[in-house]
Amino acid sequence: NFKLSPLKESTAYLGIAHSQYPWGCDFKEVTAAVAEAYADQAYVFTRSFDPVVRIMETLSGLWNGRIEIASEEGIGRLFAGVIIDSTSGVDLHADFARYVSTGYAIANCDAQLAWNVYVEIPEAGGETIVYDRPWTPLPTDDRPGPAYDLSRASVTGAECVTLRPRTGDVLLFNARNPHEVR
Repeated sequence: NFKLSPLKESTAYLGIAHSQYPWGCDFKEVTAAVAEAYADQAYVFTRSFDPVVRIMETLSGLWNGRIEIASEEGIGRLFAGVIIDSTSGVDLHADFARYVSTGYAIANCDAQLAWNVYVEIPEAGGETIVYDRPWTPLPTDDRPGPAYDLSRASVTGAECVTLRPRTGDVLLFNARNPHEVR
């Protein structure tokens, strides 16, 4: 059984985010768990709706280029649609394949959207903060630094937007911009 490190000890999630690769996991080891992650996701989506398909269909009507789930030759389709219980917050991080998936085709992307669908909102907290300071990691031993637990210094002085979502809201933003959930 393959187990990824949690985003935080108190944050539950389902799925595989490409930003987890620098956490000491090999890319191929992570992608080997994709089929199981999609099976878990299907259990949730068949009982409600598939937000990944809905977002892709909506954006396809607004964009001239292709909108698709990334895939790798010899590996297949990557995972899209991580489900996170962020009621205890999500630490400051960025999600940008160019920096966290070096050596793979997905690293050739020049832009990447992050999107959050809010299905439940806690009575207190839950604000999502996005900082206008695109993340550029410092490489260590030819590998990028971790995308999670970014230092506060990395966003000091940056403009930011704080969103207090309502149930049903969808937030789209540049995945390279550091963001967090209170």
